[in-house]
Amino acid sequence: MADVFLLVDGYNIIGAWPKLIHLKNKGDLDRARRKLIETLVDFSSFRDWHTTIVFDAQYQTNPSTQEQISTHVKILFTDYLQTADTYIESRSYQLLKEGYPLVYVATSDRTQQHVVYGQGARLYSADRLLAEVRQSKQEQKVQQHKSSKKVGHKLIDRLDEETRETLLRKFIYKK
Repeated sequence: MADVFLLVDGYNIIGAWPKLIHLKNKGDLDRARRKLIETLVDFSSFRDWHTTIVFDAQYQTNPSTQEQISTHVKILFTDYLQTADTYIESRSYQLLKEGYPLVYVATSDRTQQHVVYGQGARLYSADRLLAEVRQSKQEQKVQQHKSSKKVGHKLIDRLDEETRETLLRKFIYKK
């Protein structure tokens, strides 16, 4: 189990990341949400963090809903009349009280930052989270490049040792 939790104020991040703002301003908020979720699934999986992306549902009459998107990411729509801020503040306090050593909150809302920082959570502004996501992508590329160098591009390089030796004896050494 990952010891790091990331709580993300979904609409706050959508309203701050350039590509997501563009989608939102085009009237495609659903696509902006999906893009944020996809990005954080990759990020959280690579970092082995538990992430909850919280969206306000304060103007809806539905009870809160949550969905486990991947092993690492859950999305949550808050209860009627509940804001993402109040949920995140409560959840970060609960996680810290349970003894989790690292709880990050991603938001650029200053008031919320002060509250969760006072509880002991660490902060990511929207810009800092975007920088961390980009850094993570670079690290993934380096890791993939290193692992692709270890495994050759030829079929024979991908075979287990016994099969490779058998084929070499049979077709190359002709024994």
